[in-house]
Amino acid sequence: MKAEYRKLLVSLKDVVTPGRKIEDTFTHLAHEESFRALTDVERKEIYDQHQEQIKKAATKDFLEMLYEKAALFQQFETLHDKSNYIQSAQKVEDDLQEEKS
Repeated sequence: MKAEYRKLLVSLKDVVTPGRKIEDTFTHLAHEESFRALTDVERKEIYDQHQEQIKKAATKDFLEMLYEKAALFQQFETLHDKSNYIQSAQKVEDDLQEEKS
């Protein structure tokens, strides 16, 4: 059942997100057999392990994005005028959204 519960957590990636507490996921998990079959301690232990894994993955993905887009973020280093900062931040957001499309 532990392996099934791990698979369930992976499959619910829109619900089980980095930093989200287990209590906030109960409504999505409570009806699942693998969730009900485990003790509270087992559920929490597996959930915490999963959280560590997805936090590490999110950090890695974020750092990769920063590295890939270093030129976009580098411009912030020289900004002193707040209005330019806001415009530059908007440009970065626009560039990242454009890449998604």
